[in-house]
Amino acid sequence: MNRLSDLSIHDITSRRFFALLRAGLFAKPVDTSLFEGEVAWEQIMRLAEEQTVVALVFDGIGLLPKTCAPEKSVLFRWLGKTAYIEKANRSLNEGIVEVARRYNAAGLQPVLLKGQGIGQYYRNPLHRNPGDIDLYFPEGIDAPNRLAATWPGVTFHEATAHHVAFSWKDFVVENHRSYFNFYCPSNQKHWEEVKRLVPLTDGESLKIGDCSIPVPSPQMNALYIFLHLWHHCQQKGIGIRHVCDWICLWNACGHKIDKALFAKTVDMLPIRRPMTAIAWIGENYLGLEKGVIPLNTATKQARKDGEFLLRDILRMGNFGRATDMMKGFKRGHHLNNLRTYMLAFRRQMTLFWLCPSEIVAYPIKWVLGRS
Repeated sequence: MNRLSDLSIHDITSRRFFALLRAGLFAKPVDTSLFEGEVAWEQIMRLAEEQTVVALVFDGIGLLPKTCAPEKSVLFRWLGKTAYIEKANRSLNEGIVEVARRYNAAGLQPVLLKGQGIGQYYRNPLHRNPGDIDLYFPEGIDAPNRLAATWPGVTFHEATAHHVAFSWKDFVVENHRSYFNFYCPSNQKHWEEVKRLVPLTDGESLKIGDCSIPVPSPQMNALYIFLHLWHHCQQKGIGIRHVCDWICLWNACGHKIDKALFAKTVDMLPIRRPMTAIAWIGENYLGLEKGVIPLNTATKQARKDGEFLLRDILRMGNFGRATDMMKGFKRGHHLNNLRTYMLAFRRQMTLFWLCPSEIVAYPIKWVLGRS
């Protein structure tokens, strides 16, 4: 099999991949019978790269008995990739501290979204693939952007309705005007109601050394991290790492989340069905204990939807990197030309039945130039 995107979720390579990922995430025992005979370790490594979970799968390999482990040449390559991810995470942590302190010194208090703030909920935070520095400023981003423009070496990139991005040193920072918006006006209205019920912050923070950076509350992140992954799923496709983020949040913080409030807010938004499908994947493929997420994943519909999305995740890879479908997307040009619009809309139609109101609203909002 040449194309990993052709893998079935029941293929032996997929089963081995998920067994190692479960072990890496939650120190689950590995079913060693899966690793009897010849193992296509190169395929597993490529799959882990496409799904951006290389270091997490490496953690799972570390729990295999020596008789099942890959040969040393493969192991050393995997170790090298993992060491690179660890180094990148340490560097990003230093960058977050420096950016936060510069803003704090000017009286600005950003909230760190996604990324390292979610990484802290992993068993080994340094083994989550790092990304950008996403910051939300409740008072707006004009002052933060003016300040950043004075830092030596800053290069500004795209400005969208939602954020302004710039490069500084080795990092990309995105200053967000808002942390999520729906396409459908009625959905956006309900989202504003949800935000009034669920404050963005409650004292939760990411601690790096002696620096403490506010992050969204577990109650809000239970919604926001899902909304973020579902948005990208509709646009370009997601990797399993996006699902890992949400699952690790629930595993670490489920006891802090008001289940009744969570259920109420889920039903205010058009997300129960796709969210239940993602929860099904978390329970059945990633090792999350059943019942941690208060959604009914025991139905035939949940399984059908979950298997459909899992096949899509394997086919697309992180942000569509496993397929040629998303080659029209470029950083900063997500929705501002016809080709990228058609690619996104074509993809959304494959998911129409999971969230019709948003997908119907997408072309209208694009035409109005508000996406």
